[in-house]
Amino acid sequence: MARMKKQTVIGQCKICGKEGRLSYEHVPNREAYNKDTVIEYSWGDVFVRKENVKGKIKQGGIGEYTLCGKCNNDTGHWYGDEYTRWARACFDFLRSRKPSMTEPDEAIMTLHNVYPLRFLKQVVVCFFSVAAGLAQAYPGLVQYVLAKEETHLSDGCRFFMNFYFGAKPKLRRWPIAGKITVIQSKGNIIPIAGSIISEITHPPFELIMSDKTGFVGAGEITSFTNYGYDQLVRNLTLKLQVVKGESSLPGSFE
Repeated sequence: MARMKKQTVIGQCKICGKEGRLSYEHVPNREAYNKDTVIEYSWGDVFVRKENVKGKIKQGGIGEYTLCGKCNNDTGHWYGDEYTRWARACFDFLRSRKPSMTEPDEAIMTLHNVYPLRFLKQVVVCFFSVAAGLAQAYPGLVQYVLAKEETHLSDGCRFFMNFYFGAKPKLRRWPIAGKITVIQSKGNIIPIAGSIISEITHPPFELIMSDKTGFVGAGEITSFTNYGYDQLVRNLTLKLQVVKGESSLPGSFE
């Protein structure tokens, strides 16, 4: 595999806001199945141009120059390994199971000896790189990830997760999108819930950051912030929907 050529990129760190040389942040971290060459398509490629679009080849995994070296190194050291452990355990579980033929597909698994707060904090770090202006919109999130013992999330900020595992899943990165849930009643389409979301999908997880309205159809992991940084959980059961990842639309369960 060809190694990515290092570049010198100067800009503002998406977490601390300091101007300087930026490091390359893999989203999710490289060891969580984010090493392969992918073809990247923009919103316009998928929904406007559609045909005869080649996309941009990215080697060595998906990421961008978004964080300063200190923020990248500190958060990676504190939280990155925990995210990788969860990703590898869940990936192996999903690969070995027989999927349900009913809709929606759901899976239940138990993780052993894990640190939920560390996992959630790495999820938040990933959203800093994907959702522009996150530090300005939710300044409390900066303290949340830069102080490893901090347990207070910004008000109005909620996080959700599903399993994400299909034959050829699309790796979605949506900085911001609107999601409306509807039902059909007597021939009419009636909206029952709506939310503003940011989304990161990369097997084995669909990760959603939502405003206070929440997100229908995914398991909420905001409560992981109730644990301490060094609080070990012997058995943590996840009961989540399995999203196949065949759609390019944000928040899709297909």
